[in-house]
Amino acid sequence: MNAGEQEQRHGRAHIDRALCAGRLTQMLLGKGHRRIGVLAPPEQGEAFDAVRDAAQRLAPDAHVQSVELESLASAVEAGMSGLIVDGFRLAQEAVVSLRRHGIDVPARVSVGAMGIDTGGSTR
Repeated sequence: MNAGEQEQRHGRAHIDRALCAGRLTQMLLGKGHRRIGVLAPPEQGEAFDAVRDAAQRLAPDAHVQSVELESLASAVEAGMSGLIVDGFRLAQEAVVSLRRHGIDVPARVSVGAMGIDTGGSTR
């Protein structure tokens, strides 16, 4: 059995991270956010690139930065008001971290996640 047959048999789903990131960026910009952070695993650099490209196209005054889980609170303190996360579990960790630092989600920072929710996330 070749790889294509295996994918069909097991029903794998692939997401278009660039499309998802672009749409989340558009949504945040539409809500007035101009400082957007991107939290993604290092191997998912396409998410940052897509957010940056969409922001440059839609709102040239917007600032996009790559952030790490450990630096989220300081990024919000420095003015970041929107966060795009590549993965639901990582987004949950981000929300927990922000709240642990006394940062109200979504009142102070909006968090959007992309990926495939396998049923383990809580909304």
